[in-house]
Amino acid sequence: WLIIKTEKDLQHFAIKAAQRLVLALTACIVFVSIVKPIVKPDIIERVSSLANIIAIAPMPVLTLGIAVLLFFILKAMPLSGDALNWLPFTLTIGIFATLAHGMVFNLFPYVIPNSLTLVEAASARESLLIIFTGALIVLPFLVGYSIFLYRVFRGKTLPLSYD
Repeated sequence: WLIIKTEKDLQHFAIKAAQRLVLALTACIVFVSIVKPIVKPDIIERVSSLANIIAIAPMPVLTLGIAVLLFFILKAMPLSGDALNWLPFTLTIGIFATLAHGMVFNLFPYVIPNSLTLVEAASARESLLIIFTGALIVLPFLVGYSIFLYRVFRGKTLPLSYD
């Protein structure tokens, strides 16, 4: 986000920080991917069927691919005219989306691992209907407010000046 919204020295700082953080994030992802099956051996059983292998196998490759692409794009930045300055933010969202997919795959159908399933955790149908109705009323306001904020704060940040 800082790469999009800043320029010059602050943008260079954000790019350098992002390069280091992408390496740290990738190291943490690899560490968790190695340790998780050791700590929780039932994960290996869950991925032993062909359908589960097809569902989960592309995610680590995709995550690593996005991280490598992000690293090399950050190495090439800043580009002239701030071209592609939005790409690191988008790729980071992609990394976390693939991680969320993996987490859901590992937890499903449980909300609390090996204890409480999604169906058991759900409220009564009437309560869920009230929550859904409230969400239908509030959601358009949240989307509208978000659009308003993005329009108000679009563009680059400028140095503070009292001239």
